Amino acid sequence: MRGIHTDESGITLAEMMVSIVIITITLTALAGVIIQSLRTVSTNEQTVEGTHLVARLLEDVRTLPWPCIGFDTTDPDYAATSPSGTTVAISSECPAGFRADRPRMNDGDVTVGGVDYDVEQEIVWVDDPAVPGTQNHKEIVVRLAWDGPAGTPHTTEARTTRVPTPAEVPVEEPPADCTPGELLDFSITPTVIELSPSGFLRDDVHLFARTCGEVMTVRVDAPTRGTVSLTDDDGDGTLWRATIGAGTAALDPGTFDWTGRTNGMGADPDDSATVQVTVFSPSDPVQLRVDAITLSDRICASSNGSSSNTVRNPVDITVDVVGIAQASAGSVTIGWTSVNATVAATHTGSGTESSTWTARLPAGTTLTNDTTTIEVRVVRTEDNETAVDTAIVPIDRVRHQDACP
Repeated sequence: MRGIHTDESGITLAEMMVSIVIITITLTALAGVIIQSLRTVSTNEQTVEGTHLVARLLEDVRTLPWPCIGFDTTDPDYAATSPSGTTVAISSECPAGFRADRPRMNDGDVTVGGVDYDVEQEIVWVDDPAVPGTQNHKEIVVRLAWDGPAGTPHTTEARTTRVPTPAEVPVEEPPADCTPGELLDFSITPTVIELSPSGFLRDDVHLFARTCGEVMTVRVDAPTRGTVSLTDDDGDGTLWRATIGAGTAALDPGTFDWTGRTNGMGADPDDSATVQVTVFSPSDPVQLRVDAITLSDRICASSNGSSSNTVRNPVDITVDVVGIAQASAGSVTIGWTSVNATVAATHTGSGTESSTWTARLPAGTTLTNDTTTIEVRVVRTEDNETAVDTAIVPIDRVRHQDACP
């Protein structure tokens, strides 16, 4: 009878060691990928939270009464100037009840979701884009800085412009001894008017007049231009305005006295201002850039339970563009994260070397996720230069039956 032989050969120690090394290397590589993925997810969550925090802080300041939008000069961190311009100081007319809610330049840490966000704010004076040199609008800037996973530093910033409402602009009372019908103020902005080489206005020209008491008409006699009629701005016949739009022809170069006249019968119903009309000699063009992206309201959308959101309220998007001074000098398109969402913006105002453009994010637009990316694309006709800027904007997602916040 033959003996039964068994094969007792197996994995050798060397083979086992090689297998362990291979498994260890594989697990180490996978662990690195998993850790990096977790860090990326955590960073994205912190960025979204930071974006929501910036939007909330901006809105908190925007909703304050006009005199309260500024910094208290007694705050330890107060500085008369900020990186963005001249600091706005809180007005003595700010009601006492709002002073406790006033913003501070350095708000310290704000903790959201276990993350400490360091908050810095600026409020600076900026020009009305339609009237250069006025410094009568307020730009609000909020910056956040925080340490992400593994101590990686992160920052985000947002800014918006606060414009005073008509009710917030004090109307200067006329002097008691003025003569009815008298022109108290008469101004032309700018006083140096530039023409393009082809003879068209490069920028808007703004005319303003204030009278002593109600008058029926105000007009300006402009040599080589003719008579310009001003429009009653406040309905009581004392504040009058007119704009000669960029691109207008029929102006000759030279120095002229433009005379404002009212139909008042009192003394000195006329006044004049000297303007200089020059032909612009193009040199190196101003660097083209998007200076600010501002939304008229927060984006509120109905959520269907997934990542898809339907916008409830139309939101106007306004952008300030530097390097284009009039509508004919270029084009601006504004888009957002959606399908076929790029629209042509409308030119709404001009400065010396800048312009303002607006487009509307309509109700019913479908957006995804918790934020949308606003993209602004500018093309300058003169040299075909292009500038692109983006802003990440949070979306307030609510259920269909709930109201917007």
